[in-house]
Amino acid sequence: TSSGSITAGDMVVENVSGTVSTVTSTLQGFDIISGVTAQTTYNNNYFNFMAYDTANGCTALLQPDSNNSDNAYVVFITESGGTITTTAPALICNRTNAAGQSINPVGFDYDDNNNVYLAIFKNTSTANTEAVAFTYDGSSVTIDAGTGAGYPTMTVIESTYLNNTDDYYNMCWDTTNNVFHVVMNTYNATGRFIILNCSVTSGRVITASSPTIIASSATITNAYFPNVVWDQTNEAAFCAFQKANSSENYYYY
Repeated sequence: TSSGSITAGDMVVENVSGTVSTVTSTLQGFDIISGVTAQTTYNNNYFNFMAYDTANGCTALLQPDSNNSDNAYVVFITESGGTITTTAPALICNRTNAAGQSINPVGFDYDDNNNVYLAIFKNTSTANTEAVAFTYDGSSVTIDAGTGAGYPTMTVIESTYLNNTDDYYNMCWDTTNNVFHVVMNTYNATGRFIILNCSVTSGRVITASSPTIIASSATITNAYFPNVVWDQTNEAAFCAFQKANSSENYYYY
């Protein structure tokens, strides 16, 4: 028995009462709320990264100051009732030091197990890949200040396959093993495309694994625009990159 009129060919669903009704679409269009300026203090033209903080219900925006590539800031953004609110920028990297080393942000994500952020940077002087961890309690950032080498404490996570030309990195959060998977194009003659794991404690201690070569120079010329996502169903990291040739193919691993 139908509940109301049903046109032949309509999809129906059985009700609790035992009757059937026509299935109606519940899809809604997008509602775009008014935008706000995240911050007006620092200029930025490149290297923007975002991560969602499940503990504080906010989105973190990581950006450098384009007037000073050694400085990187994070802004926390919340939305309630259609109103967007942003915090003042918090400094998480001021890497200018006596050696004149500068840092570019290349990756950013959030550990929802230990409630800690991991930001990854390329040292443009040494070509090392370095990382910094910080926590946020909803009002302030906690980060470990370094001594003698600038602010904050930086951990070298990769120094074998050095990325010397472009900042081709990507990363994802592994919800099963509670680690970050980081991929990068190395421009190395042996390992063009590598992956490594990074774990972070709630006390902001960073540990990195040795890198694993995904694709060698025998397979590709270079791995441009690397991507990595975590497949939670199959518990596998899925990697892809664009080959450096005229065919513009993508490789998947």
